[in-house]
Amino acid sequence: MIKSLILLILISKIAFATSQNKANILFIAIDDLNDWVGCMKGHPQAQTPHIDNLAKRGMLFTEAHCAAPVCGPSRAAVLSGIATVNSGVYSNNANYTKRLKPYVSLPETFKTNGYHTLGYGKIFHGATPKNSFHEYASAFPKPWPKEALLNTHQTPTYDWKRKEQTISFPRNGLKADRTWTTNHTFDWGPLDIPKEEFHDYRGGEWMTQQLSKKHSTP
Repeated sequence: MIKSLILLILISKIAFATSQNKANILFIAIDDLNDWVGCMKGHPQAQTPHIDNLAKRGMLFTEAHCAAPVCGPSRAAVLSGIATVNSGVYSNNANYTKRLKPYVSLPETFKTNGYHTLGYGKIFHGATPKNSFHEYASAFPKPWPKEALLNTHQTPTYDWKRKEQTISFPRNGLKADRTWTTNHTFDWGPLDIPKEEFHDYRGGEWMTQQLSKKHSTP
């Protein structure tokens, strides 16, 4: 299972000053995927036909490793080009706009060199720097009301009344493993809700629309 999915669209040239080949670039970043995809043969139960087809069309790096074994520091390193040992970002308290303020982010580098940049999702761990994207879609409405995001250490179970439905949380029946104050971490389970209401579906639709448009710049 992919627990966290982050997506970024960068439409730009391959090289800033030397190349005349104005290629478009699609950058997709995924947390916690490991090698559990078909093209990597990392798990026998994984069925990932779309990623496998994408790997066949491009270059598959079989010895590419994350900069850090935690999502916040790893993202910070990729987006800043600064190794964890030099940035000092070792935890998920990786707010780029505060802790890596001196460093220009990857999408901002593309943007300031004449490229049109679009982004979606949790590409930065924390606040997204304002200068990173021309367009950034982060405010898609979620299907959960605010009252559903309860601290489940204080409220082990709770119900969400949705139209004529009653949906109980947590879905997996497990106790929360951390003392976070906003939600039950690592909860999962099926929901009988139209796919159009989910955050990732709406984000995918938005990205598809952006990729289908004609842009005046790469």
